[in-house]
Amino acid sequence: MWNVNKSIVYGARIIDKTILKSSTSGGVFSPISDLIIKNGGLVCGAVYSSDYKVKHVISASPEVRNEMRMAKYVQSNMGDIISKILKHLEEGKIVLFSGTPCQVAAVKNVVSARHLEKKLVTIDIICHGVPSPKLFKEHIDMIEKKYGAIKSYIFRDKQKGWRGQNVTIITESGIVPDKDAKLYSSLYFNSLIIRPSCYKCPFASVHREGDITIGDYWGILKENKRTNDNLGISQIMLNTQKGVRIFDEIKQELEYFEIKSNNYIQPNMKKPTERSMVTDAFWKVYNKKGIQSGKKFLKTLKYRMIPYRILNKLFMRGNKNE
Repeated sequence: MWNVNKSIVYGARIIDKTILKSSTSGGVFSPISDLIIKNGGLVCGAVYSSDYKVKHVISASPEVRNEMRMAKYVQSNMGDIISKILKHLEEGKIVLFSGTPCQVAAVKNVVSARHLEKKLVTIDIICHGVPSPKLFKEHIDMIEKKYGAIKSYIFRDKQKGWRGQNVTIITESGIVPDKDAKLYSSLYFNSLIIRPSCYKCPFASVHREGDITIGDYWGILKENKRTNDNLGISQIMLNTQKGVRIFDEIKQELEYFEIKSNNYIQPNMKKPTERSMVTDAFWKVYNKKGIQSGKKFLKTLKYRMIPYRILNKLFMRGNKNE
């Protein structure tokens, strides 16, 4: 049986605090991938190249797997990764593929056509949408021109806590100030630089593509106060019998609890990210002045959105009183 009747959902995080600190949310990807490697398999996920492009690689090395940890809010270059996956599956090896739901669907379609799905394990992430690599490269170039070569780029740095937009960029001259470090991620989380196709994403649903779905468990605020400590926690959805079996083999490495409410259902599991009302205005400015213009645009946007935020709070307060 390929699918379970209904996804089984847990709040979970790895017990090992060192791995937890070096993971974006609850560190669940690490024990899953460890299991695959221990069984002679390979892990395929997104890493940074030396020039901070994001690409998918496949490896049996725990060191390379470690590079697959942490969020990378950029469209990953898949290159010839599917042909490499097919090669390893044909050799009888287990392959774990981790990516966005659309990437997982593409891999599954090709693998199923070759009748090689038995040894394929897939993890899809809860995706907000992906920006163009061109914009990220322009951001990287801007940082390096101003501060020197980048040594580390962390989108969600837990040194400042799990929640929030905690971007840390370290260059040869030190830590980059927030005004420049957070520019790209601010444009992203304001839904200004997401690819047009992502606004119509057919995978933004509770019906998931992967054997396992992983994401930040923001519903923890309502669910389990004991683990609401800003160290990070994942929501893990087991969507197939294969996913259930894997979880059973790794759960001794986790602190976990079953989620029986709907608190795990995130906005991007209901519908795609909505296109911002000021997206066209941003691109008009960007096409003339480049990514640097984003700082002024975001500052203007912050003040323009104040009335809408006030109205939204009043509306929410009114609903609570009803």
